[in-house]
Amino acid sequence: MLSDSEIRAICVEELSNNTDTGDLASEREKALDYYHGDLSDYIEVSEGRSSITTRDVLDTIESILPSLIKIFVEEENAICGQAVSMADEPQAYLEAQAVRTVFFRDNDGFINLYTYLKDALLSKTGTFKTWTQEEGWEREEYTDLDPVEYQKILADETIEIEIEEQEQTDTGINLTVLTKKKKPSIVVDVVAPEEIGVSSDACSIDIKKSRFCWQTSPTTIGELILQGYDADILNDLPINDEEGDRAERLARRTLSDEEETSHAHKSMRTVWVTECYPMIDRDEDGIPERLKVTLVGGSTAYANLKLLDIEESRVPFSSGTPVILTHKYYGYSIADLVMDIMEMRTVFFRNVYDNMYLSNNVRMGANENVNLDDLLTVRPGGVVRTRGTDSPGNHLFPIQHPPVSSQSFGLLEVFDQMLKNRTGVGDEVAGLDSNSLANINTGVIAQAYSQARMRIELIARILGETGLKQCFEDIHRELHQSPCQLVQMKTNNLWVDVDPRIWRKDRKFEVKVGIGNQTKMEKKQSLIETLSLQEK
Repeated sequence: MLSDSEIRAICVEELSNNTDTGDLASEREKALDYYHGDLSDYIEVSEGRSSITTRDVLDTIESILPSLIKIFVEEENAICGQAVSMADEPQAYLEAQAVRTVFFRDNDGFINLYTYLKDALLSKTGTFKTWTQEEGWEREEYTDLDPVEYQKILADETIEIEIEEQEQTDTGINLTVLTKKKKPSIVVDVVAPEEIGVSSDACSIDIKKSRFCWQTSPTTIGELILQGYDADILNDLPINDEEGDRAERLARRTLSDEEETSHAHKSMRTVWVTECYPMIDRDEDGIPERLKVTLVGGSTAYANLKLLDIEESRVPFSSGTPVILTHKYYGYSIADLVMDIMEMRTVFFRNVYDNMYLSNNVRMGANENVNLDDLLTVRPGGVVRTRGTDSPGNHLFPIQHPPVSSQSFGLLEVFDQMLKNRTGVGDEVAGLDSNSLANINTGVIAQAYSQARMRIELIARILGETGLKQCFEDIHRELHQSPCQLVQMKTNNLWVDVDPRIWRKDRKFEVKVGIGNQTKMEKKQSLIETLSLQEK
């Protein structure tokens, strides 16, 4: 059987061989810079020239996000449970609604969904993490308790109690306790793209199929102690050094107020925690098992990581990407599709602005008969003195700068068409003006709108079938396996209790995107057409 030190050595070697310090990190850092409109490291600006930057990456992503959010939030059955028979249909519906309740009500469902979608559109992948968490310890104080109340608190079977202080007074019992709820909770969170990693040979967007994956994130020593880890090991660790921060993490900090600060108290010090999920034949029976290996260190120097825990587990992550590259884990983000267009549009607008500046501030030619100090002093109504009695035009003349050709502005339509072909974002999706509505047949508008949305709906389908679908299956599995209480939820205006312990273990979920998600006007028009046919 492999020892703990051997398993640690295997994980450290895998981490060292697969750390994303190459093209992946630089591409995601570049996407963040372009989103923030910072092209200073990518397009050189000459002194005295325009430094204007277009925001195509931001505009495109923020234009797609509302459509994606609407698909998954507004439609109640965008994701539903698969029934295995007609009799199983009501049960599958209840299970799906219970999972939705955990995702949206018990966790920050909307924020998690928004973050997942935005990470995928901007940084290639969005990743959910789903796990069951025991409630942490909380300090509670009671004063003037009578004996009955005192015994009732100690006899509560739903919580675990440790007495810190107890004092008998004339008016009753003063009690200070640490309480820990025994009911576990299912947590859904979104992992930052730079914190997640997979082995370089991963050949599928399904991270659960990878032979090795990990999450590296900064955590305070106090939080780790609350989770039950050895305080002596944690207090001996060096503090988190900023050099260990990934390039993407630093690229997110666009404000000076967001710089790292040191903490005086040791419980608030930050260390790096790495959760590894390798496939290892630990008992040497020829069958590899999925393990969770928790390592901790002061920085991302993996060779210095200390082992905290090893246990059998599953991969709690579920990832999605907007544009799948087959047989690869990482696909293309929307930023990848737009950044080169943003560069071309930025260069185009800078040239236009430079031309406008030169046209409005004409360069002048002058000879020795012109007072150069007057010529170099630019002010409204200023006088430029010349020598002699002849015309000043003989000594002073403007150097005309040719304007930008009107044909050059046709490039803007080319850029817009390129953007629309790649992302589906165009006038049809952004909205129609009153003239278009007045002069174009409604059916033509609807058809153009539907065709423009196909690309966005494909992105929605991919992100739904990958990360979101697997996240719902993970929640279902956690509900089924953990000793949770009944799930209370409201469906069809009725409150019902659902017992996860009787669920099907292998319940599958399906994503319905682009099916039945018509607008209210389209549904109304369909009903009117159906009614006219029935009348005939």
